[in-house]
Amino acid sequence: MKQWKDKNRDKRLFPIMKIRGNQRNNSSFPCACDWKYDGEFEWAWIDASGKAVIFNKYGNYRTDCSITDDLERLDFRNTLFIGEHVGMKRGKNGMELMSFYRGTLKALKSNDEDRLHLFIFDILKEENIDLTKQTYFARRSRLEELKIETGRIHLSKMTIIRAQSKIQHLLRNALQAGCDGVVLKNLNSTYFNGETINWIKVKHKKTADLILQSVHKTKKSIQLGAFLNGSISKVCNCSGFSNSMHELLKDLARSNLTRETHDLLIVNPSIMIEINYLERIPSKNFIGYSLRSPTFSRIRPDKTISEVSFDV
Repeated sequence: MKQWKDKNRDKRLFPIMKIRGNQRNNSSFPCACDWKYDGEFEWAWIDASGKAVIFNKYGNYRTDCSITDDLERLDFRNTLFIGEHVGMKRGKNGMELMSFYRGTLKALKSNDEDRLHLFIFDILKEENIDLTKQTYFARRSRLEELKIETGRIHLSKMTIIRAQSKIQHLLRNALQAGCDGVVLKNLNSTYFNGETINWIKVKHKKTADLILQSVHKTKKSIQLGAFLNGSISKVCNCSGFSNSMHELLKDLARSNLTRETHDLLIVNPSIMIEINYLERIPSKNFIGYSLRSPTFSRIRPDKTISEVSFDV
């Protein structure tokens, strides 16, 4: 496998990165419910010569690997897919999905091609024809017609649902299979590169009650901790709150201030914060691990620091 990083991001490999589609509300049904695989977002580009390259939003490119070999066997030209680079392992019932940090990331770092697969969920260009103005339903239908599944290339699982009551059932199935959640997609929306109201992620998040340690004065960020060997150790930094909540947190910090630095308000350990997170992940910092995607939920004035709901 050839792998490198191009900080300049060769624009020839990003043929339609700046496309912006129509923004429509995705609250209506029917809509598509796609499995959200716990992997790394990738573009898969097959050029005019039939050579394939996969690359992510950070500028990491990969060629001459099992996945690009499988893409080249599809015999397309000037075709752009998007999907998820996912780690898989052989289990009792066949191939099983792995979590991002425990499977996909390790496989990517070690170039373990046996475990890396590509789940394609959209097509943006086919044989040099721009498909971004077509609806998601039309693009997905075309993907299914192309029969792209071969080797380590898979078509993401998608179900059209007609009522909100079906979401939890499909979310439960996706989580049991090892996915990150599901994505609800407006069937009539055109492609939009970036965050969009047309695609809504639904994930299962865990919660924890942690101790507020500090509040950043200018950045919307707080540091949270838990007890370890009788003292409070840092667990994670957390964001995801509004400007008004940031002001409230700073006021609380000043009323419970231990000391102040140029950037931080260091807090006396007395304020509890509830957060959402996806999973614990290994880390060389703090207490041997941290939390993946921690986001602020609420202040817990009803709890004391002896009620930390997080086992270190």
